[in-house]
Amino acid sequence: RARPKKATTMAMKGDVAPDFNLQDSSGKKHKLSGYRGQRILLSFQRYAGCPVCLYNLDRLREQADYLRCRGVVVISIFTSPPDAVARWVESQVKTPFLLLADPKMVCYRAYDTRNSWENTINSKNESRKMMKELKRRGICTSPLRILRCCPKVSPKKFTQVPADYLIDEKGIIFDVHHAENYYDRISWERIDAFIPENMKCKCNRKDCLSDECRANHEEIVKQNLCIFGAAPEDDE
Repeated sequence: RARPKKATTMAMKGDVAPDFNLQDSSGKKHKLSGYRGQRILLSFQRYAGCPVCLYNLDRLREQADYLRCRGVVVISIFTSPPDAVARWVESQVKTPFLLLADPKMVCYRAYDTRNSWENTINSKNESRKMMKELKRRGICTSPLRILRCCPKVSPKKFTQVPADYLIDEKGIIFDVHHAENYYDRISWERIDAFIPENMKCKCNRKDCLSDECRANHEEIVKQNLCIFGAAPEDDE
């Protein structure tokens, strides 16, 4: 049975996920309760111009179609206002999932997400690596461009630590990941475990995101090599 969340405690596995009513980049409001009946990956980011967040969202973009086909809705929240998120969306990563703005950090407080100056300092070197990777992916990370995409960032928003919540069809928190640093996100294995058995991928392709499909592909290859002396070709 789900535990109602107390105002003074962090949202935990088994709790009812706190509802919210936040604007997207166009100003339209969205409630978490409006997605009841669907599985949700709720991802808390930092501010709209954060290079590490851009990298994390670009990775999520690569997984979004797979998750959509598996019945999982991706929602990502920023501490920036809607207009800053809109400018960032238009000029940076074109995401196929919902981006919401929470400039007053109401939702961050409801989920009791974390802040850490220590993580800010420790993530400095890794942030440089992320910026190089973003440049390789064709995403601009120049300081001037970032400043144009977001207003002055407060210390609380600057030190915000990312967090990911997997929320089931009934609005119950299935799993929680609080990042150890800015580039740390919930593992793909935990996301894949969240997908219902009847919605899991069965393609058995070697390039599938599913660990099970890739393992099945290797097993099929081994069997065909033993029987026919040749590996099967993937369908086009």
